[in-house]
Amino acid sequence: ADRRTIRPEAADPLGKNLRPAELKVRANSVLNKLTVDTNGITELDVWIGPDTLDLGKRAEVQVNGSTVYRGQVPLAQFGPYLEDLRLRGDRRQTYWLKVPAKLATPRVGRAN
Repeated sequence: ADRRTIRPEAADPLGKNLRPAELKVRANSVLNKLTVDTNGITELDVWIGPDTLDLGKRAEVQVNGSTVYRGQVPLAQFGPYLEDLRLRGDRRQTYWLKVPAKLATPRVGRAN
């Protein structure tokens, strides 16, 4: 997001003038819901694996209070799984669902 990045030569060596992006993720297994709160991010992809949510049930993903995905996870579509496997090559910790989220404006406050 704007005003989050600065030129490397302008950064303080101790990091006093840096404002990094913030990200907080909570998974609720009872509601089968993943909640993501961000600050300073304008766009992100949420990758979900079978250890995070029960992919056999309807799932919901919220980013900054807005629902970006709700429904049954299409297990017959292997695109996100194969893309993750191609990029990272990790067959043990795979992600089965990719949820893109474009945020209209980044939050100005802190992620709680």
